[in-house]
Amino acid sequence: MEDFLIREPKGREEQHYRELVEQQHRIYLSRITRLEEQQKQSKVMIYRWVHQLKTPLSVIRLISENKKGDSDFSKIAHSASQIQYDLDQVLNMYKLDEIKNDFHSEKVNLNSVCKDCINELKSSFITKGIFPKLAVMEELVVYSDTKWLRFVLYQLLTNALKYSNEGGKIVICAENRGDSAVLHIQDEGCGIDPRDIRRIYDLFFTGQNGRQRGESSGLGLYMVKQILDYLGHTIEVQSELGKGSTFTIYFSNHK
Repeated sequence: MEDFLIREPKGREEQHYRELVEQQHRIYLSRITRLEEQQKQSKVMIYRWVHQLKTPLSVIRLISENKKGDSDFSKIAHSASQIQYDLDQVLNMYKLDEIKNDFHSEKVNLNSVCKDCINELKSSFITKGIFPKLAVMEELVVYSDTKWLRFVLYQLLTNALKYSNEGGKIVICAENRGDSAVLHIQDEGCGIDPRDIRRIYDLFFTGQNGRQRGESSGLGLYMVKQILDYLGHTIEVQSELGKGSTFTIYFSNHK
C-alpha cells in the first residue's frame, strides 16, 4: 500500500488518485475480513459435525467389541475404527493452523511414546497377524511435544500396517548419536514407487499404492511433514518396491 500512495498530493488529480487507492484498500480489507469470518464459521461447523459423529460411532464400536466372536461384528468394528481414524485426521488437519498455540516443548521418552502408539493400534496389529518389534532404549529422551509426536508416530505406524502383508514384520528402533537421536520405523510391505518418493509429503498425493489399495487420503504424510518441520525434526525415507520402507526421524537433543 505504501508503494502506491502519494503522501502529499500536489493537485486535484493526485488527491483523486490517493482517494481511489485508499478506497480500493478499504474494499480489499473488507473482503479479507469476510473471508476470514467465513473460514472460521466453516471450521466451527466441521468441528461440530465431527464431534456429533463421534458419539454414535463410539456406540457402534462398543457393541461390536462386545461381540468379537461374530465375524460380521468384527468387520463392523474394523470399519468403525477406520471412520474414527478419518475423523481424527480431519480434526488434526484443522489443528495444524493453530499448532503454534497448542505446542509445548518438553523432554519426551521415546520408548513410552512408541509403546502408547503400538497399544492404540493393538487390534490392527492382531487383525493383520503382525507383532511389532520395539527396540528403543527405555532411557532415551528427546526434546519435542508429546501429543504431536505421538500423532506422527501413530500415522507412520498406521501406514506401515496399511501397506504390509498379513504376518509381515514391523520394527521400531532408535539410536543415540551424540548430540542427536534417530528413530526408525521399518516395514516389509509393498514399498514406494521411486517415481513417487519426492511427492509423498504433498497434500492429497496418494501415489501408486494409494490408487491400487484405495485406502489413502493423501493427508497423513502431509501432516507428518508439517508437524515435524514445526517441531524442528527431520524425516527421511528409504524404500524399495516389494521389499518395504523405512521412515527415519532425526531429533536434536539441544533445547
